[in-house]
Amino acid sequence: MSHLNTYTNQPVIRREQTYVLDRKLVSIHSEDRDVKKWKNSNRFEVRLPEAIKNVQSMRLINISVPNNLYTFTNNYQNIKLTFKITPNNYDVAYNNIQNKLNVNKDNNYTISIDEGVYTNEQMANILTNRMNEAVTTFLKADQSATLGGSAIAVDHDYAYFVVKYNEVKRTFIFGNRFDNFSITCDTKILYDVTDCEQKIVWDQYTKWGLPFYLGFSKSSVSSSALNNASGARLDHETSFWITPAVNTAAANTSVHYLSPPNMSSIYGETDIYLDIDKYNSLSEIAPYAEATNNMYNNDYRGMIKNAFAKIPLKNDGTTLLTNSNNGSLAYMMSHFTTPVESIQKLLFRFRFHDGRLVDFKDTNYNFVIEFNCLLDEPMKQYNLRVPATWTI
Repeated sequence: MSHLNTYTNQPVIRREQTYVLDRKLVSIHSEDRDVKKWKNSNRFEVRLPEAIKNVQSMRLINISVPNNLYTFTNNYQNIKLTFKITPNNYDVAYNNIQNKLNVNKDNNYTISIDEGVYTNEQMANILTNRMNEAVTTFLKADQSATLGGSAIAVDHDYAYFVVKYNEVKRTFIFGNRFDNFSITCDTKILYDVTDCEQKIVWDQYTKWGLPFYLGFSKSSVSSSALNNASGARLDHETSFWITPAVNTAAANTSVHYLSPPNMSSIYGETDIYLDIDKYNSLSEIAPYAEATNNMYNNDYRGMIKNAFAKIPLKNDGTTLLTNSNNGSLAYMMSHFTTPVESIQKLLFRFRFHDGRLVDFKDTNYNFVIEFNCLLDEPMKQYNLRVPATWTI
């Protein structure tokens, strides 16, 4: 039998586990990466200045991105367009032009626009120039070895294509002052992509190439003829935007034109997604599903914890800035039920919703990550004596 007295009037005071929330901020610049290991700044890893322990939550505080993000780049696979020409009847003196074009009527001409950002007028101008240049280059090259004797070099500057932007309908109009033509949007164009991790976009329903941005679907569109000696004019304009060419056929009174079935959209993305490996909290729905009601082979796919932050882009004229002070990033926070014991490295990836990696063109950007850490706080009682000569 124990003779110990286990009864006491004094209650047992339990030691409460109290913590203080410690905030750590880390500023990260794209040039902080190892450029030999991470050639492109859309995906890179950094080692933090110190190991951050007991992380309860993380948040993107702010980000500063240059305003020169391109909409059209080779890596986005949206700078090329293909078309065909079926030549009209030229005057006898120009039969060599007609014969040369005729032997190539079943083959595509391919053009490439410069990488960059365009207004609607600039896009119309470069399409006009590049389409005419492509045909001129073909005419002046000797193709007889591959296309036959009629494909000899012809010294002629082709200048019949005209591309116009319709401000009212928000569409581009493609015209030719003499020849029939078609835009072959059903042709898969191959790109030599320099970013090996960039996805192939052709199988997407949107943003699958330059024709999509111009308003086309994945089908060939042929021109229609308008027999009017004055040319073609938009209803809301007073002047003719295209007139028949008569220098190679004096009796010509027709122009040929076509319009894409959809409105154009040549402006850039409105959001960028930031992924941080292992620490994402934002879920997404995979785009381009087409069999979500099927019992079998259902292709609906929810992507759980697929992104760390969704960054809306706002152009202030110098930089594209987004920060948490205005609420745009205030709720983009990753919470951890069990605090992360230690974080030493972070692997970042910047992409769009459809999976394309952002092509920063090696321009620098920076952002700040906030870490909220739990610090154990033992209860302490301090006895403080203040010298009489001090005034507090």
